[in-house]
Amino acid sequence: MLRLFTALLAVTVLVYGHGSYADDQAPPMDPTISALLSMKRVGAPAVSPDGKHAAYIVSQADLATDSNTTDIWLVETATGKTRQLTYSSASESAIAWHPTHHAITFLTDRENEDDGISQVWLLPLAGGEARPITHIEQGVDDYVVAPSGQQLAVVATESDPFEAPPEDAEITTAPPIVIDRFAFKSDGVGYLTQAQHIYLVDLESGESEQLELPGAEHASPAYSPDGKYLAYVAKGAADPDRTSDYDVYLHPLSGRGKTRPAASSPLNDCGPGLQTRPVWHPDSSAIACISGDEDKDNLYAQYMLKLIELPSGKQSLLTEALDLWVYEPAFNGSGDRLYVVVEKDRTQMLASVATGGGDFREELSGPLSVSSFGIGGDRVVARIGTAAKPYELHTVEAGSATAITAHNAQNLAQFPWQPVEEISFNSADGTRVNGLLMLPANYRKGRDYPTVLWIHGGPTSQFAHEPRRDPQLFAAHGYAVLMINPRGSTGRGIDYAKGIYGAWGSVDVPDVLAGVDWAVKQGIADPDQLVIGGWSYGGMLTNYVIASDQRFKAAASGASISNAWAGFGTDMYIREYLSELGAPWENPEGYNRISYPFLHADRISTPTLFLVGEKDYNVPLLSSEQMYQALKVLNVPTRLVVYPGQPHSISVPSYEADIWQRHLDWFAEHLQ
Repeated sequence: MLRLFTALLAVTVLVYGHGSYADDQAPPMDPTISALLSMKRVGAPAVSPDGKHAAYIVSQADLATDSNTTDIWLVETATGKTRQLTYSSASESAIAWHPTHHAITFLTDRENEDDGISQVWLLPLAGGEARPITHIEQGVDDYVVAPSGQQLAVVATESDPFEAPPEDAEITTAPPIVIDRFAFKSDGVGYLTQAQHIYLVDLESGESEQLELPGAEHASPAYSPDGKYLAYVAKGAADPDRTSDYDVYLHPLSGRGKTRPAASSPLNDCGPGLQTRPVWHPDSSAIACISGDEDKDNLYAQYMLKLIELPSGKQSLLTEALDLWVYEPAFNGSGDRLYVVVEKDRTQMLASVATGGGDFREELSGPLSVSSFGIGGDRVVARIGTAAKPYELHTVEAGSATAITAHNAQNLAQFPWQPVEEISFNSADGTRVNGLLMLPANYRKGRDYPTVLWIHGGPTSQFAHEPRRDPQLFAAHGYAVLMINPRGSTGRGIDYAKGIYGAWGSVDVPDVLAGVDWAVKQGIADPDQLVIGGWSYGGMLTNYVIASDQRFKAAASGASISNAWAGFGTDMYIREYLSELGAPWENPEGYNRISYPFLHADRISTPTLFLVGEKDYNVPLLSSEQMYQALKVLNVPTRLVVYPGQPHSISVPSYEADIWQRHLDWFAEHLQ
């Protein structure tokens, strides 16, 4: 296998254990990795009110700067004619259509790229330069434009009280960081020492006013179409860190009346982690949101569509009986139906439900993944992909989809992606388990192949008919790829997802191993050429599997944990630990049970590569260090790779390339 190098892209990768890549004379990048990095990523559509256009982000790796570029594009929804609107090197996101100008607004850090501080900018579509319309010192995290077009509601985070003094200060020693919150860490943020606030900003003058609002952790503002209220979400509990329960609040914009909850419930309604802001009915008579009982069910909570009628506060869970996760609600033009993305077994479909309840309708389904969509007038524009085709924008009508963008057509012509097949089999206890199989690019029937058992993160996620780059990498290099949805996965209801509640590494282990047995029996997988890997929970389950079964020749465990004792208080999941396992002193047996890959590391003989971001607060570095050290003590071949400054999800192009190449090299080395 070709080896990757760090000098080529001028990065430094910390490597613990024997072996590293050369710092000079770097060989050419593996062509498959180069092709994967060159793929363009098409973002969610922002559809114009008349449905004639959709604005969207296209992002792409820039190897020259070792960063990801993001630019805004526009497509005519009837013709598919596209044009690029921005060419900035800065980050751009959060596109919205201005309600009264022929213009779009977006977030960008053009004026503060070094600090990553974003402001809201406005770009006229008839011609002219984009200009900033907010000037908030600490930057803008989120925003929404008022129906009048004259005002914005923005979310901004307080300035960090513990940041280091400027370099030209007489004393540059950073002050100590003082923590007094119950939940005090978040991945990508670090220590939580600041609060969020909502501001009203005059569009023309840029003047801002902070709103004094009830509740804590204010987020996700949304103007009512009649302009009378600003909805937002907040936690109302006395100690908000101890709950995931957000409620929707209504703030009167007239200055008369009190801010009040739209409706209180024990569920998390429209919380930021549920991926949506409150969605107003076109006549301002109701609010739709995504709702789930995260305090009780944790990560396994079923995401349901809730309708809150106003002013009565009557609440209806429109998809409770569906027993599937739903996302991204949007009213159609008349307001009589709500469109949603529904996560079903191995697919994500577009569906709609009558606002009066019942009458659930599949609008677009099949072996595909609808990740997001927008509605303008009678036009529905969705971001759709399959296993063999990266996401592009499509119009959806009468149960069919028509592509209107093709940003990856040339790349796919040069490097075609492999399709997948659906597979099903019984686990050890008779439970039916489903998954996907990607055959190698050189597949010939009647031969068996080296096989990767690739495990998804979450655990509340699933492998679906969707574009994923890791399986394509392995298939291009001659591997069959097994992608199994064991218990803990979504797409099959809450009981299936909660099959590992408080019991990680239990039934999920025989579930994925049954998939390996199936592939061997089918004559696809070579039983002497098996490897395993995954990231996040995929890495965790990798550790559980290799501590339970010795058939794998190599493993790659990304951003994983094996010792729950070490996770308590060092990662960002304190509420989830207490709800699912209790405190360690209350349930030591439970903590010991799910920590067996570390506490019984002597069961592991599989050579294992550990990879992790240095600043990962989701599954911190120390967890990978512990497993690496344990295997070193036991003289099991192992290596630890730490990516400097990186959080849980690593997106720096050179680091992505390095991760992929290390997987290929590690597997190849131990399959010889």
